[in-house]
Amino acid sequence: MTSQPNLEETIGFALHHSSYLFKSGMKAMFSDHGLNITPEEMIILFLIKEGGTDQAELIQKSLKDKTNITRILTRMENKKLIHRKNHAKNGRQQIVYITKTGQKTRVMALPLVQEMAGRALGGINARDIEITTATLNKISKNLK
Repeated sequence: MTSQPNLEETIGFALHHSSYLFKSGMKAMFSDHGLNITPEEMIILFLIKEGGTDQAELIQKSLKDKTNITRILTRMENKKLIHRKNHAKNGRQQIVYITKTGQKTRVMALPLVQEMAGRALGGINARDIEITTATLNKISKNLK
């Protein structure tokens, strides 16, 4: 009889646990600083380029499906963080633009994200961070 692996010692559990704690910490930090934004919305704000970004590109880069991105973007529009326009040549494509409110929010969120990352990486040497990042990128590539 083979013994079952301890779930808490698997990489999947470690990834899920770390991601959950990081997102929960970011939510609390944003709230504590008066920012009405979720970690998902913050990621979208940082993915939007100057001059706008095609909604399809946001889907690809955020690894969210079309339905989830549409829901997130609608919520962000309601908060006045972004606005969308139909593409000039292809009316079915939407371009997402960051608003002044979105830009201010992004500026306010950046040091909070950096603080949380510093907290998460505290006591971990640079080489271990480099190896972990490279390993996580390989895992992502393997799963695509």
